[in-house]
Order: sequence, then structure tokens, then C-alpha cells
Amino acid sequence: IGCDFYTGSAHKWLVGPKEAGVLYVREEIIPTLWPHVVGSGWEGARDRGARKFDNLGQRDDAAVSAVATAVAFHHRIGPDLIEERVRYLASAVKEAFRERTPGVGFHTSDFPEQSSGVVVFELPDVDHRALYGRLYEEHGIGCALRGGDFPGIRLCPHIYNTMADVVRVADGIAEAAAGSKA
Repeated sequence: IGCDFYTGSAHKWLVGPKEAGVLYVREEIIPTLWPHVVGSGWEGARDRGARKFDNLGQRDDAAVSAVATAVAFHHRIGPDLIEERVRYLASAVKEAFRERTPGVGFHTSDFPEQSSGVVVFELPDVDHRALYGRLYEEHGIGCALRGGDFPGIRLCPHIYNTMADVVRVADGIAEAAAGSKA
């Protein structure tokens, strides 16, 4: 993609292990970039090229090697199919919320190419912290609480979610929101 460096978590969109990820550094940039955390085996890093970014201290070797399996799984399905499915589910979530939850507003675009699989919504007169707690505790819905300029709740449907999940989430949010008025 022509970037100087790229990092990514393996456990979110790649559906890989937690606490493992990837780092790409363009060869010409390696001498100018230095890690901010170093561990055992870092001696002589100046001569080790990209290996200077390895952290050999307390890394989870099983998780690191599982990243390759996650990449293979991702490629077996195909990135284009995954992206299409995720965008479809995110659009379905927005549509279902609008049908069941009056006043819902979205910080993410209705255009799938501009919002991908992220859905950030807010509800007027609702305590979002209380809603977040109710969604998880009463409905088993994993989401993230957002603050700042885009307050609300963030959901990220993925390929393993079904349309039944979309309905369950929309129903759960409608019910939880009714009980979380500020």
C-alpha cells in the first residue's frame, strides 16, 4: 500500500488471537524507527534490521503462531467476501435500529463504503453508560462505550454474526434504551 509502516491487531477484524498483531516497516525506514519497549534479546539491535522490533521477553508464542492460522482462514474466505458481509450486517443493524428505536442517531455514515463494519449510535435522553451496562449484563451484547465528540455506543458486527444476531441486538437495544432514560 506504499506506507512507511503499518500495525494491526490480530484479534479484531482478522478474528485471530488476542494480544498478538502484525508490524510492517518499509525497509528504507527501519534504520530511522526505534521501538519504545524492548526486552530480552534486544542486544545488538542496531545490526538486526527489522528483528529489532521483536519483543522476546514475555510474549505468547502460541498466540503469535496462531496469527498465521488466522491469516490463512481470512484468505480462505476471501477479504472481499468478508468486507461485503460486514458492510451488509452494519447496514442491517442501522436499519433495524431505526425501525425499533425512535430518535436513534448515528455517527457512522449510511454509506457502507464510508462506515465499513463500525456502527456508532446515540440516543437522546439516554444515559449511555447505563445502556452499555444493561446491554452486556441483561442481553449479552458486547459493545463499547464512546465519549468525546461522538458519544454513544459502538458495535462492530463481523462475518460470524447472523441476521438473527442483528434482530437480537436491535431488540435488546430498544428494550435496554427504554429502561436507561437519563
